[in-house]
Amino acid sequence: MIELKVGEFHVLNSGSVLVYENEPLEFVLDDGDGELKVQCVFEERDDVAQGEVLEGECENEGEESRLIFVNFNSRLGTGSKKPVEVGVYNERKLYLKYFVAAPKSSYKVFHYTWFLGKVVK
Repeated sequence: MIELKVGEFHVLNSGSVLVYENEPLEFVLDDGDGELKVQCVFEERDDVAQGEVLEGECENEGEESRLIFVNFNSRLGTGSKKPVEVGVYNERKLYLKYFVAAPKSSYKVFHYTWFLGKVVK
């Protein structure tokens, strides 16, 4: 088994996904204490700057998180400067770090790393 850390954060999982035609991307994380769903939605808007992430409203707070990625259409890519807190996993704060590139208008490459932070009491 390999344990990865970046600074104070433990790496839970990391990978890349191809997202076609701005379809929503959903992560389902289950720590044995219930599922946490994180939905990533891609939108194009004229009223928002390029590469901005907005938090969407969720029906089941604590069980779902919705991130809206607006105007992530750079061929070179756009990413988060620091990990974004999205919930709790195994009684620890759960963070997402991402980088999104759009080499073609028909798809995006979504690179992600899930981090575990401090224990939540």
